[in-house]
Amino acid sequence: MSHFNHSFHKSFYIDRLVNNAAKKTKDLAIDANGTQLAGGLYKSTDYTNINNVAALQAYAAATPAGAKKKFIIASESPRSSTLSSTTSATGWQNHGGYDESIKSKDIQMNFINALGRADAAVGVGQTYEFQAFGGASSTSCWPCGSDPMVRIDLKGSDALRMLGHNAYRQFDIGGVCNCCGDDGDYIDPVKAMAMIAKNIADDPILGPLLDTSATGAVATTYFATTVDGGTTWVEVAVADLDAVACAATWDANRGAVIRIKPGVVDTEFGNCSWDTRDFKNYEPLLANVEVLDESGNSCDLCLATHNPLGAASYNNGAPSTLGQFFYNATSTAGAQFNAVVPVHDLGGGDGVFKDLILSDAYMQMPYNQGLRDSARFREIEQSDRLLSNITAANRSYWYTLYYLTHSVPRYNNPTGVFDNDQYTYTVAVPKWTALGATIAAGDLVINGTGTSDFNSLWDEIATLSGATMVTPS
Repeated sequence: MSHFNHSFHKSFYIDRLVNNAAKKTKDLAIDANGTQLAGGLYKSTDYTNINNVAALQAYAAATPAGAKKKFIIASESPRSSTLSSTTSATGWQNHGGYDESIKSKDIQMNFINALGRADAAVGVGQTYEFQAFGGASSTSCWPCGSDPMVRIDLKGSDALRMLGHNAYRQFDIGGVCNCCGDDGDYIDPVKAMAMIAKNIADDPILGPLLDTSATGAVATTYFATTVDGGTTWVEVAVADLDAVACAATWDANRGAVIRIKPGVVDTEFGNCSWDTRDFKNYEPLLANVEVLDESGNSCDLCLATHNPLGAASYNNGAPSTLGQFFYNATSTAGAQFNAVVPVHDLGGGDGVFKDLILSDAYMQMPYNQGLRDSARFREIEQSDRLLSNITAANRSYWYTLYYLTHSVPRYNNPTGVFDNDQYTYTVAVPKWTALGATIAAGDLVINGTGTSDFNSLWDEIATLSGATMVTPS
């Protein structure tokens, strides 16, 4: 560590806090069910816990002036030792064996460099919403005789893994007959949108990357129509898109919506076959939609300037003269784009488990995998107990991640060659409100509320140390 300018990283998994002043780190023994790992903050003087705000404040206040306020992070070990007794009242049995609690270095308040909390976030790909309405006086964005085209770009790891490049496609309607309204000048936008939606769903390139299924929920459906300007929407299944008919008479309140929704579902494996080398997508798909003219250029007639998240509306004139494209949800005529901002996975169980495996590897306890007998090796080495704490079911849970970075100064460094040692700790706390199992006396289920939870403890550490607390925006 002294030879690198980055931190040594260590991960903890703690699903309940020990909030009993009499309990020490030696009392962090494995639960009978082996599926709970208690822990929290402990004094570095006598190793008693300080897992509530009042205890943490009292410990800091009782520290003599000028003395270093030190504490540690500790958790139960997921392994048990067969080399020592587990019944001794003195607690010596937990010293040095597999069942010794997992601890951080001594953390001095005045040497804490950074604190942070990252709330769990379920990854969501960008949903791009494209709406089209007819204007007044029998107008739309597409004059008769034109061939409306929509270009869709999908960017992200799912597209790259499938195609070797980002996915892109242009869709047209191939001409529409008898679909120009009463005055015969403009194409019915609902029929045009239905044909575009059908071509997207049937496309062999983009189709597998998009969710075009009927959902039963209009807000998330792939294709829907309206007859009241967008107040009420009616879902139309892909199989019924061909049956969407042109309006007998022009109605400016008729419209349609296409939602470009990523629909890739990655394969997941259970405990027995789970492997750290399994692909896990952390990059949601990004969608982009653009309306083109017949030459492949951006449609100047419709002024479809790409600004999906902008608040302004863009149009090319009054609805009585030409059809329009709008970009915000407040518009009731023309066409509009709306986009849901993509969210990256954060705090997923697979990532937490891999971090714990890395911490074990630093301790020369590698996770055995890839061999015919790996399951037996993991049973013998007890690494399966780590896996059982974050089981296949639990890996689908989401975790709040708490970060703390501190340094250990080198007081004897005359050459100035070495940097101070730095340590970064990550504490993964499951977003459970209950564990469904008996909780030991003095232990608390962590639920993110009250004075005995990690949110409160981290905020208090920031106050006592003066470190900047970085929280989600």
